[in-house]
Amino acid sequence: MTVAEMEAHLDTIAPDNVLALASPSGVAHVAFRVASTGGGLVHVPPSGFWGQHGKARYVAATTWIGERGAQVDLDTAHETAVLRYLGAYGPASLADIAKWLGPARLGTLRAAIERLGDQLRPRLGDDGRDLLDLADASLPPEDRVAPVRFLSRWDSVLISYDARERILPAAHRAAVAKKNGDFLPTFLVDGFVAGLWSVSRSKGGATLELTPFGRIGAADRRALEVEGERLVRFVEADAPSHAVRWAKS
Repeated sequence: MTVAEMEAHLDTIAPDNVLALASPSGVAHVAFRVASTGGGLVHVPPSGFWGQHGKARYVAATTWIGERGAQVDLDTAHETAVLRYLGAYGPASLADIAKWLGPARLGTLRAAIERLGDQLRPRLGDDGRDLLDLADASLPPEDRVAPVRFLSRWDSVLISYDARERILPAAHRAAVAKKNGDFLPTFLVDGFVAGLWSVSRSKGGATLELTPFGRIGAADRRALEVEGERLVRFVEADAPSHAVRWAKS
């Protein structure tokens, strides 16, 4: 059901005009807000398709994932979360892990890290920060050049760290991370954010526009154009033509 459908159903059980008398002024759909406060809803597909979106629909979590048996204790949950995070984003700091988990307290995470013991290993970041990694994780050679890459809007590589300078230079942060919480689509050169990208569609075809933050060498420009054409052909597969163009930096 959509939120509107749930609100309408709940209003037949506990009318909003009655509940409003016991709620803060201006709060609408009180029954739904109370009923959904504890979670238990799963946002299920399809709420949208490629290039178009509909109203989100939800089901009860127990319907979607089934009734669960014994509940996992919080200590095990935190340990699993630390391992999963480092498996995807390590090496990382304690602050990075906390940023990703959200409400977890640093003391709780420190205790989980201590319990994990030799499953983790310490590392020293280039900036002198103390980092953690999985004990069996290996790092690529230091002289390895990362290929160009395109990141989507709200890409986890950008939003899953407390210190984003490891991939997003501080000088470009305001251009990528907006005050409303939006993270714009970006492209990487040698592992660092070097500009923004967007796709526009017209009757004539689809165009991928690259907006660099500074000078980009000829070899990287060619690589971005090749990868960019693959991207725009994927994003707008039915367009009559595809092009890549550079905006002024």
